[in-house]
Amino acid sequence: MSNSKKKLNEFSDSSLRRIAKEVVLRRFVLILHISTYILVNLLLFAINYFTYPEYYWFFWPLTGWLMVLIVHIFSHIMYKRGIVDLNTVVFLYHLVFYLVINGFLLFANWFTSLTPTGSYKITWAFWVIGPWGILLIIHLIVFFYMVPKQGESPNKNWLDRKIDEELERIKKNYGEGNE
Repeated sequence: MSNSKKKLNEFSDSSLRRIAKEVVLRRFVLILHISTYILVNLLLFAINYFTYPEYYWFFWPLTGWLMVLIVHIFSHIMYKRGIVDLNTVVFLYHLVFYLVINGFLLFANWFTSLTPTGSYKITWAFWVIGPWGILLIIHLIVFFYMVPKQGESPNKNWLDRKIDEELERIKKNYGEGNE
């Protein structure tokens, strides 16, 4: 019997039905969110085109709502893949928010920075992207350093794992054989 079949047999029919119901409902809500996003933004584009075509204001709700939609899609993907480890979830959300929000800031900077000569000047967005990127890199280093490695118990925290490593070193260097 394969490992996945064995794991599946550990659940009762009622719990599998609850999981299936949750998956179907989450998928339905996501499809509804995407459909609503498309329809409403087409309507906003039409309103913008027929009322004030000189300025494309529909881009603002389109991009703002897109940020929320991307996070919703990402949350759905994480749920479907069964990612539940808190360290992984927090890091992945940090990364997604960094990309989504800074993408929006670059868009806003580009959209509002048209110079009289027709060129674009992207400046202020980098004051956010740079420092936040440094913090994301620090988070990445902490994530890879503190998350349990292959074969380590995920139930132990970082401090417990480091204590175990140090105990092994002490035993190796001073313990057995040196008595």
